[in-house]
Amino acid sequence: CPGTAAGEGGGTGQATRREIMLAIGRTARVFNNPVGNGWMGRVVGERGDMVTLAGARRVAFGLHKGSSDLIGWNSLLITPEHVGRTLAIFSALEVKKPGGRHPVTDEQRVFIEAVLSAGGYAGAVTNAAQARHILGLPL
Repeated sequence: CPGTAAGEGGGTGQATRREIMLAIGRTARVFNNPVGNGWMGRVVGERGDMVTLAGARRVAFGLHKGSSDLIGWNSLLITPEHVGRTLAIFSALEVKKPGGRHPVTDEQRVFIEAVLSAGGYAGAVTNAAQARHILGLPL
């Protein structure tokens, strides 16, 4: 049965993402999906935390605004009447820092609902147990 949306915490925490990725292990595969913008070009100067680029151009990364922090798939073994094939089910986990102040945004909620309505596993999580629950994995 596909996952359901869970807890709304606060801003994404790198330690929480790492904990979730380790807890999921090899049962499901998830990848970090940072979303944002940056700059690329030829570096012509560096001083401290300042970089000067020639031919600078803006680059967008990640799926899109609102897409979850961790995306990937969870494998499902289909029963013999479905030819015994293992299928990958798209999975998306929006990671929020436990006790944080940043709730799920409208864009994130729309993305989670789209994944769920398409039959995937998705939700907002603040810890590994919530992530395993949403992905239908044993605790």
